[in-house]
Amino acid sequence: MISQAEPSAILSAPVRTKAAAAKPTSNVSNTPTIEQIANLAYAIWEARGCQGGSPEEDWLAAEQQLRVRG
Repeated sequence: MISQAEPSAILSAPVRTKAAAAKPTSNVSNTPTIEQIANLAYAIWEARGCQGGSPEEDWLAAEQQLRVRG
């Protein structure tokens, strides 16, 4: 036998509209991946003629550039 829900339970159930259902729920951030940072840091080092500088400074510069591009 199929049980029937109480009418009050049906009336109090939340109603979802199409607008609410279509709302994007992704939490996309502009955080670059380690691979993206590493590739750009390497390119910065190459652009400097593969000499001088600091790997840490190149990493931080690459990370900052990628966050701004986001």
